[in-house]
Amino acid sequence: MSRKLMFAILLALPMAGTALYAAAQDPASAPASGDAHFQHMLKKMDSNGDGRISLDEFLAAATKRFQSIDTQGKGSITAADIAASPQMQGRDQRMAQRELHHMGAPAGSDSVTMDQYLAAAKARFAKIDTNGDGFIDADEMAAHHRAAHANAE
Repeated sequence: MSRKLMFAILLALPMAGTALYAAAQDPASAPASGDAHFQHMLKKMDSNGDGRISLDEFLAAATKRFQSIDTQGKGSITAADIAASPQMQGRDQRMAQRELHHMGAPAGSDSVTMDQYLAAAKARFAKIDTNGDGFIDADEMAAHHRAAHANAE
């Protein structure tokens, strides 16, 4: 195996693992448990069907991922290549849909009106303003931030 290819594969490993993890976290396709996550990975990587992922199978998946980003066959990828990849474009679209919902768009809608947006902003304000005094102070913001990050984990 050429040194360039081996280097490319080694660079792609962390990205492949991250991409596979991110794909598995997509609510539309996310497995419900660790076992389901492994089953999802098996489906994607276990080319010989033995119920395990070998290093060769893992590297084959990493290579495929790298090649899907390196559409020009340069043997290297840039941040711009990653941003333009179909996987990232799909991820960005899902994130935009979640943000649109967060901004007050009704479920299934592809837009939000100013009234809906402001109603959602009012609701977010009220959620952060836990003492109901009409102001958000540093303690309330810190508590909201901690709660949001605790829920994300």
